[in-house]
Amino acid sequence: MPGDGSLYFFTTTRISDPVATFHKIVQTLGATGCRSCSRFTDRRWEMLEAFRNGRRRRWLRLQRRDNADREWFDDPGSWSDISKRFHPKKCVHVCIWHKHCPLLEVMNASSRTIPVELRGDSELATDLFIAVGPHDILEGVEHPDGHLFGRSTFAINFGGSQTPNNWVATRAAVLDLPIVKETQAKLSTILPDLQTCVFWDI
Repeated sequence: MPGDGSLYFFTTTRISDPVATFHKIVQTLGATGCRSCSRFTDRRWEMLEAFRNGRRRRWLRLQRRDNADREWFDDPGSWSDISKRFHPKKCVHVCIWHKHCPLLEVMNASSRTIPVELRGDSELATDLFIAVGPHDILEGVEHPDGHLFGRSTFAINFGGSQTPNNWVATRAAVLDLPIVKETQAKLSTILPDLQTCVFWDI
């Protein structure tokens, strides 16, 4: 089914040294290059609440502020160049192509062991995203009024394509995959109070 998915590993705990943490995460994931990155102030949950509560003027004001605030870096440079853009009140969002991270194909191969009647034609990991700085992790499909998983300070998102036939069963199967458990164990040695979630959007 059309849509996309997210497998998140994240923390809401303050990171004392985001630069050193970022370099450890990149090394642990085996990422060798970056496609692009952006920097912005994340107000998505605040915007959703304003929209949900019928506060249209506030929603429009927040949306304008968000659009004006976002910076794009199509040529982000080295990992060190990217880390120089970190800001305590903004989120730096890094996009990594599958060709720059062999772990993505390992994730996909492992996810194909999930029965096709559950997962359908969904792919677990087509891209990798790293987010450093305050940002909201939320979804609004299974919870039409919105569900906030947390205000994250550091997150790794394996972004997938398509949606499964059975969301609940596929989520449980994804979290039970050996490669997912192994990745979670490795990341938990770097990020404090690590949390995990899986959801889809259409």
